Amino acid sequence: NDQSLSEDKIRGMRNFANKLWNIGRFIEMNLQAQNSNPPAGRAGVKAQMYDKNMHKKLKNPNDKRIISELNMLIASVTKNMEHYRFSDAAQKIYDFTWHTLADVHLEKNKDRFKEGDAQALAMLRHVFLTILKLLHPFMPFVTEEIWGKLPRKTSDPLIISSWPGK
Repeated sequence: NDQSLSEDKIRGMRNFANKLWNIGRFIEMNLQAQNSNPPAGRAGVKAQMYDKNMHKKLKNPNDKRIISELNMLIASVTKNMEHYRFSDAAQKIYDFTWHTLADVHLEKNKDRFKEGDAQALAMLRHVFLTILKLLHPFMPFVTEEIWGKLPRKTSDPLIISSWPGK
């Protein structure tokens, strides 16, 4: 089965892998800053992890929007994977990561990250870890390496983590 693979496509995927690394480093850097210099009134409190209780308490419209869009992405990618439309699934993840997460969400919330907003960082980490799960069938080595560098609820490798649900 022959496929045409242009150098532009390869460059684009390299740039996407770099984008993933940069988002991962941004999260790691902010987690370290938050844990070493917690916001006033949070001394000694480690960075929050996203959970169902946090989801119920979301007040920031940016957080609500990114979770809503993430849930739509999960549903779409899952459906595409179940129907063997792998290219469509990969494209949706790419578009969400590059445009929705990096171009929009990170830019709109830069001040929240600088201020050490624990909820903003927990949301970002949750969204990014979910993206890594969705991307794992397409980019197993890159996603596994990034996964291993980020703090999570378990130390399990990405390959045995469960597929994301809404």
